[in-house]
Amino acid sequence: MADVVYSTKPAGDLPEGVITYARTTGDSDALLWLDASGQVQSQSPGAILKALECTASTPRLPPLPNHHALVKDAIAMIGSFADLGGLSATVGILGSKSSTKYRIFNLLDTRLKENPMPLLEQNLKAAADQIYSCPMKETAKNALGKMLQKKLPADDIVQTVLEFHKANDLCIVPDEEDFSPREARIICSMGMASG
Repeated sequence: MADVVYSTKPAGDLPEGVITYARTTGDSDALLWLDASGQVQSQSPGAILKALECTASTPRLPPLPNHHALVKDAIAMIGSFADLGGLSATVGILGSKSSTKYRIFNLLDTRLKENPMPLLEQNLKAAADQIYSCPMKETAKNALGKMLQKKLPADDIVQTVLEFHKANDLCIVPDEEDFSPREARIICSMGMASG
């Protein structure tokens, strides 16, 4: 499916509005449901996916007159959540509190605050910064996730993080020349209209 695909379905018992699916600057997925007046209806993936539910025979309706304006507002709101550093920003950057990325970042952050070791600190901070701002490589994420599940000692996990980081196997880091701040990317949107 190409980016910026959109459609509209009957709202049924739900309020008219638009659900926007976007990829954030941190390469995380974001869903936001705005009603026709631009008010947030939901950020809950479960509620949004239930609202999107339809069949192959669900009729396609003409878009709401303000469909694209609502998508633009949704993208601005997704960006503002990140700017505010609220829960949505944390989930967007690190994943849920149970994700490997979130748990590893917090382990490193805690280690840096509680046990400052000048020789180790620079490499540990660089690894934590990389985890915070880049997607983790699957091999590292799986290996570290297994270590967390087995409740291995924090020192062992930190050492493994440092080994992955030293070997450039921790995160997917963009090339320096290709790196530039990106904006959230609209993947698709679904309008819901009375019809």
